[in-house]
Amino acid sequence: MNQVQNVVFDRAAGYYDQTRSLPPHEAAQLADALWQVLGVTATTHVLEIGIGTGRIAGPLVQRGLTMTGVDLSRSMLAVLRQKFPALPVALADMTRLPFAPGTFDGILAFHVLHLVSGWRDALAEAVRVLRPGGKFIYSIHHRDPSAINMQLRTQWRQLLAAQGTTAERPGTRNDEQVDQVLRQLGYHDHTQVDVIRGQEPVTVRFVLAEMEKRIWSDTWLVADDVFATTMARLRAWASEHFDLDQVQQDEYHIGFHVYTF
Repeated sequence: MNQVQNVVFDRAAGYYDQTRSLPPHEAAQLADALWQVLGVTATTHVLEIGIGTGRIAGPLVQRGLTMTGVDLSRSMLAVLRQKFPALPVALADMTRLPFAPGTFDGILAFHVLHLVSGWRDALAEAVRVLRPGGKFIYSIHHRDPSAINMQLRTQWRQLLAAQGTTAERPGTRNDEQVDQVLRQLGYHDHTQVDVIRGQEPVTVRFVLAEMEKRIWSDTWLVADDVFATTMARLRAWASEHFDLDQVQQDEYHIGFHVYTF
């Protein structure tokens, strides 16, 4: 498989909000926590890298925060402009931000660093455009390893490995790697904020169907024939090991790291 440089979400623009949006009460909890950490005033200006359709930025903008966004996907930004026409956005690469040094009081990076091979350069660029005392806020979104979603994905990756391929995205999900780079870039304070610990009722049949629709970005990286073969084998494996229709509660955790520069 050729090395993937970046995962661009053009193909997901039409269904992204339906498959990734937080429930309203969780979106409000997250916005509350971000607002407090940012210490928002009338002059606070925040950049979101990989802003997408405004899933994270939207609730903050609606509360009055001045925000700017960048994304590589023209289609995702088109959806955002329909929802939040007053929010300034740019079609730009987060590894080469089109802003002067010291422009922003905060940078948000939510669910994006795993999609970018140049994630280290993206971190350096984020720090460059931060003002002194500014905050870089990096998301946490974990699922319990015992969650049905995680068990099926782990088995699928094993099936891919047996075919000599992978669905690994080009960036990082490793918090320690991110911390190491940001430490080298000079942060002087780091805190972790836990916002949401929730449960999602799912069945194995539902998770398999969602994977087969290829709505998740890791499924885009696999050739069609290999995807069909491995999903058929995954469904057979799941039928042997689970009751496909038993409702189970997948636990998840949402929060963020705050780095002050």
